[in-house]
Amino acid sequence: MVDSKKEIVAELLSKEVNLSKEDVFKLLEKPKYSNLGDISFPCFVLASIYKKNPFMVAQEVASRFEFAPEGFSKVQAIGGYVNFFYNNSMLAKQVLESILYKKKKYGSSKIGKGKKIIIDYSSPNIAKPMSIGHLRSTIIGNSLYKIFSFQGYSCIGINYLGDYGTQFGKMLCAYDKWGKPLEEEMKKKPIETMLGLYVKFTEESEKNPALEDEARAWFKKMEDGDKKALELWKTFRDLSIGDFKKFYDLLGVEFDVYSGESQFKEKAKLVIERLKAQKIAVESEGAWLVPFGKDEAPLLIQKNDGASLYATRDIAAAEEHFKKYKFYRKIYVVGTEQNIHFNHLFSTLQRMGYPWAKNCVHVGFGMIYLPEGKISTRKGNLVFLEDVLQRIFELTREFIDKDPKFSKKEKEKIAKAVGISALIYGDLSNDRVKDIKFDWNRLLRLEGDSGPYIQYTYARASSIMKKEKVLQKLSSIPNMTKDEETLIKDLDSFPEVVENAAEHYSSHIIANYLLRTADHFSTFYEKCPVLTAEKEVKAFRLHLTKAFAQVMENGMLLLGMVPLKRM
Repeated sequence: MVDSKKEIVAELLSKEVNLSKEDVFKLLEKPKYSNLGDISFPCFVLASIYKKNPFMVAQEVASRFEFAPEGFSKVQAIGGYVNFFYNNSMLAKQVLESILYKKKKYGSSKIGKGKKIIIDYSSPNIAKPMSIGHLRSTIIGNSLYKIFSFQGYSCIGINYLGDYGTQFGKMLCAYDKWGKPLEEEMKKKPIETMLGLYVKFTEESEKNPALEDEARAWFKKMEDGDKKALELWKTFRDLSIGDFKKFYDLLGVEFDVYSGESQFKEKAKLVIERLKAQKIAVESEGAWLVPFGKDEAPLLIQKNDGASLYATRDIAAAEEHFKKYKFYRKIYVVGTEQNIHFNHLFSTLQRMGYPWAKNCVHVGFGMIYLPEGKISTRKGNLVFLEDVLQRIFELTREFIDKDPKFSKKEKEKIAKAVGISALIYGDLSNDRVKDIKFDWNRLLRLEGDSGPYIQYTYARASSIMKKEKVLQKLSSIPNMTKDEETLIKDLDSFPEVVENAAEHYSSHIIANYLLRTADHFSTFYEKCPVLTAEKEVKAFRLHLTKAFAQVMENGMLLLGMVPLKRM
């Protein structure tokens, strides 16, 4: 819990009412309108305890604060609520001093000190290109990594590749039949060539179903350690990772560990034996599965041909990760279509006697849709992430090229920073569980709800500070306008916003905060002259502008966006 005015109010009220500080804190809310105060305590719960009308209870509680607590201007009963009003001058001084002292650390905390969090994200399949459909896990996971690190946790980012399973039997079969003439092409365009082979297998197997049996046989060779099969598979894996890293570099994404299902194929066999021995798994028509409710599908752990499945390897990976890292929490950033899989995975781990399984969390997210419909790799109608990024860079160059003040090198750098940030903000500004329809126009507009607008507002504030090289000491707080008070309260709330984003695994809380705060700064910028104001007001507004820029920078970095001081 961040050290906030809400904590102060909760402690004060807990001494006056028959509730604990924690219970009071949960009830506190922000009034809908600013003229109703800054923190509101609803008295309806107390009304049932005291057997009185909530309006009367509010009056009684408020009357106990005849003198406003330090940091507040007044306490007032309004309807069935007790409302606390900040002392805005005192708040402004505290907030500005805190931001300009802490700088990049403002909004951070040590709540996670000494605790490890594993974040499993991105996880593309080898031998297939990363598509825009893979983008959400990468962007959401990268942001959560930054948010939890900012909260003091020791984070370990794992890219758990889909590098094992029957689909690779299909790839090996396809390469064995049609791949040798494509060796040179494979060196030049490895992923595209591999995708072509996968699509060809799909088309040919529909005409000749026996190919599916051949593919299963190739996968069985992999499981049995066949040298040729493993050499081909390793080539596909290495080429794929090399291609993935190009996009991760563009997105500013890094991983602490590259892992994959293949690393747990042997441990998966031990998992199967334990599940059988513990009588958690049962046999069904030669296969082995973990049963759940009457109307629920079981968790299949071994096929009737003896092959393991990704669920079995997921169990083995979770065991290994806890053994190695002793994690406080493990987060899986995977689409919501896998909800049942993860519910069953965590439940199975608990049945196996692992108490840490309660600390495994599935952070689900919705699908990305293009105007044409759901993205699919099955028939090859795939939108490459490379094409998406190049299109974004082209569009950003179009409006940056019109500005004569930038060199060609600067324009290229800015185009990439704006394009990547537009893509990231376009994803994270949405509640992650909702589906997203990809919209070029919304992503790149310079006004309203977009990444470029956030960056431009930050650049505007930075340009003011560039003109004023020496920041005079802030000796006092002048009478503030409503727009200045609003902006101060925005900046004050940033630590709580970060905490809420971590608590709900929802980066969109920070994205929405940045948009709201940028809007309030734009209003301030239009109505409150900074550089031409009289001395005392100018000093205050410069401090406010610098603090705003710092908070925006901190927030953008938590999303993975690129702050630009010139645009």
